[in-house]
This record gives sequence, C-alpha cells and structure tokens, in this order.
Amino acid sequence: MDQGNLSYLAQRKVIGFLGILLPILSVLTSYPAHWFDGWWYSISITYYQSPVMAIVLGIVSLFLFTYKGYDMADKIINRVSALAAISVVIFPCYPSFNDSPSTFVIIYEKVGIFQLEPHQSEIFHIISASALFLSFALNLIINFAKCNSKAQKIYYRISGSLIIVLLVAIIMLNRYAPQYVIFDEFGILFLFGLAWLVKGKTFQNEKSKTVAF
Repeated sequence: MDQGNLSYLAQRKVIGFLGILLPILSVLTSYPAHWFDGWWYSISITYYQSPVMAIVLGIVSLFLFTYKGYDMADKIINRVSALAAISVVIFPCYPSFNDSPSTFVIIYEKVGIFQLEPHQSEIFHIISASALFLSFALNLIINFAKCNSKAQKIYYRISGSLIIVLLVAIIMLNRYAPQYVIFDEFGILFLFGLAWLVKGKTFQNEKSKTVAF
C-alpha cells in the first residue's frame, strides 16, 4: 500500500476515534468541576466545565477540513462539517433549562470569542450543531455509500438515517425532556465515529486494506 493510501486510512481512523471519544472524555473531565444542575444534560454544556469538548471538536474540524475526499460532494460536505464543528465551539450554548439560569447569566454575561449574550450565542449554537449532525448523516448516506460493498452501502445508509432520526429526537427532547439529550448525542457521535472507523478499514486485516469508496 502506498503512503497516500496509508494517510487516508490513518486520517479516517483518527476522525472515527475522536468522534467516539468526544462525549466520553467531555463528561468524564467535566464531572469533577461541575458547578450547576444540568451540567450533564448535553455535551455542549461541558464547554463550561472542561476544555476537552472545544479541543477535540477543534481537532476534528481540522481533520475534516483537510480531508481531500474523492469528489466535489465529498469535499463540500466535509468542509461544512468542519465549519459547523468549529462554530459549535465559537458559539457556546446557553443552558436555559438550568434550575437557576439567572446565576448562569450573572457569571457568564458574555460568552464565546465574539462575546455575545448567552441567549444570542445559543441561536448560532443550535444552527451549528444541527448543521454538524445533519452533515454527518448526509456524508454517510451520500458519500460513504459510494463504496463497492453492498453490505457497507446498506450499513452507511442505515447509520446516516439513524443520525437523522436522533437529530429530530434531540429537537423534541430539548423542548420537553432536556435531560435525555446527551444520550442522543452519544448515539449520533458513536454512529459517526464507527462509520469512519469502518471506512478506515480498522476492522480488516492488513491484506484487505486498500483505499476505495
């Protein structure tokens, strides 16, 4: 296998592992520092407890932005994912469902690098997070499914469809049961990460590791 192929596989594996580890590391590193109720309702809220979410999403964004892909559709979707991922960090969420939102606002009068008011930043955060998860799904359904294996085509399309279902569920849960949002986020990032690991031939032996759609 030439060096270019190895680079493609390595990049896919890194993206996959980071996707799966993001929610786990975010929660584990946030627990010791948590200071308000509901800190664990969403991975986004761990932004205020630990730098892990911002760091990992920043790295994922860099890898997605530099991923060359095979055609224009591949490049566009990955660029959108990269931009959305970094925007999630740039525009932090506002945990308005917190038991004491006024306390949060007193501590964080302005948030993010643009120093927006929390409720303003929340608008951009929701748009960015929705675009990120939707781009994950479309990447699997449109680009990953271009592979030659019929079984993998089905797997990618099912995984992408499940991400869309979970995204719709998050929208509903944010309104009626925010404490369960994190479980859907775990599911989306697991599906995303596992698909990239499969794409990176992580579970195949060395002889079968040829890079293809």
